[in-house]
Amino acid sequence: MLINKAKDAFIFLGEKEIINRELSLKMGRAADFRNRVVHGYNNFDFKLLFKDYKHDIKDLRQFGAKILRYLESFK
Repeated sequence: MLINKAKDAFIFLGEKEIINRELSLKMGRAADFRNRVVHGYNNFDFKLLFKDYKHDIKDLRQFGAKILRYLESFK
C-alpha cells in the first residue's frame, strides 16, 4: 500500500491490525478534519473544534496506547 496521506497511514495500521478497524476509521476522519481546519476547506466552522473534544481526546489516547503496545512488543 502506498501511503500518500495521513489518512492512508491510519487505514494501513488498521489493515495490519496494529490498531482496530474502528479506531483506524476514527483517526482517518480526524485527519480529514485536520485538513479542513488547516486549509480552510468548506468555510470551516471553528465551533466544531470544541464540540466533542473530550470524546476525541479519548480516541487519541487509545491510539497512542495501541501504538505504544505495538512498539513495546519488539523489545
